[in-house]
Amino acid sequence: MNDAAADLVPECPPSRNRLYLKLTIGRTNESLAGLSNPVDSSLIGKAYDFYRQVIDEATISGDTLAAAYGYGLIGHLYEMEGAAGREDAIKATRAAVFRSSSSDAASLYRWQWQMGRLLDAEGKATMRSARCFARSRRWARRRARFPRAGETSDIAGVEMKRAVSRSGRHAFAAGASPAL
Repeated sequence: MNDAAADLVPECPPSRNRLYLKLTIGRTNESLAGLSNPVDSSLIGKAYDFYRQVIDEATISGDTLAAAYGYGLIGHLYEMEGAAGREDAIKATRAAVFRSSSSDAASLYRWQWQMGRLLDAEGKATMRSARCFARSRRWARRRARFPRAGETSDIAGVEMKRAVSRSGRHAFAAGASPAL
């Protein structure tokens, strides 16, 4: 079914919906790859290709949010490789954080959280990774207080609880104090 959707993408006119369709197909390929044992690298390659296409098309169209998702999801693919892909994961995630912050995206905390995880895994669980976790925590709290249009505060509150509980388990467990 995912291949059928991928076959229809070229027929879609260039638009934001097309970009998000490609992101969804890439995420589905990534999920399917994780279900196979061993991990199906061809599906990971397809996901990477879709994310790369999104970055290229979003850059041309000026859609910084879609580009941020493309970079962030590529960063996640590299993160799954472990130590071998960590440097590339940090570069891609840094690009996602930059683009999210310039587009005032509500997803900014997601990429800050990923950056904190990467720095933590790299053994740099210092104030730098603690700041990434703390920024994502502050963003989640702000979002809980001021939900977006059409979003109930309960949904935003759940996201805040997730971010707060994650930050307590990772960066602050490493000895850094929260900078709230």
